[in-house]
Amino acid sequence: MRLGTLEREEQGRGTTALAPIARPMHDEPGERNAFFGDEPEGSLAAQLRELLNVLAQGQAVQRTPQRLVITGVHTEMEASFLATNLALTCARGGYRVLLVDANFRRPSVHRSFGLSNSLGLSSLLSSANPPHALPQATPVPNLAAITIGPDCPNWSSLVTREQIFHRLDPLAPSFDYMIVDCGNVQPSLVGRISAGADNVVVAVKEHVSSMRELATIVETLRHEGVAEPAVLMVA
Repeated sequence: MRLGTLEREEQGRGTTALAPIARPMHDEPGERNAFFGDEPEGSLAAQLRELLNVLAQGQAVQRTPQRLVITGVHTEMEASFLATNLALTCARGGYRVLLVDANFRRPSVHRSFGLSNSLGLSSLLSSANPPHALPQATPVPNLAAITIGPDCPNWSSLVTREQIFHRLDPLAPSFDYMIVDCGNVQPSLVGRISAGADNVVVAVKEHVSSMRELATIVETLRHEGVAEPAVLMVA
């Protein structure tokens, strides 16, 4: 595995090189990232479109919506940045997108888009209620979001007990992409969050990310029956 490339560790598949993705971020509480309201520019937009194309080519069966999970190894902010900008890229391309905040260590979607957080993913997983009331429109056309929801002390047990994509399935006819941001949660929970996903992208940073932890994530995903992830270096 080479850092600086997007790779699928599948027999018979090559690798697709992508330049490191890097943009300035503002993540103070209550401060919206000014970039989130803008269209991804130039090489960044091209890289994100290439990433989506590579992921689509890696699927044996195409289905709608495409279910993606974005996570990271010691790249919590960068993984959330990547998830949000993938969602923006899809929405700007005319696709209907649902961005779901499952980064319970450091949720950001509600702040980034100025959304209410009175209901969200924690509400869905801690009740038997359907998800239809949870998506909120964002200022970006075609992009809706489910925020993290009220603070929850037992995320691990909720995620272990409930499959997020299964609970979101009633919303599937309304979207072309479902993108779940799970930030830098522990590897065992990445597997549970990813159950039912079409693709998982793991953001890593050279000299920062633990390759042992990355290997643990790959093994956990395999145990959950999820395809091996794509690995993307971020700067």
